[in-house]
Amino acid sequence: VVSLTWNCGVCASCRVGATNYCEVTQKAGGLGFDGGMAEFMVAPVESLVPLKNLEPWMAAPLTEPL
Repeated sequence: VVSLTWNCGVCASCRVGATNYCEVTQKAGGLGFDGGMAEFMVAPVESLVPLKNLEPWMAAPLTEPL
């Protein structure tokens, strides 16, 4: 699963875990960039969340609320 918001991981906000207040990047997958609704997209590795043992069809309904 790709996290909706992307962040730098190094600014003061990111270092304390407030990544939604990233001071450097406020990019989001598919918001302002092509790719969010595409069959394939490029995303930073840091924005990937492993599904572990969940099947994609089981995880998909959970991604938007989270």
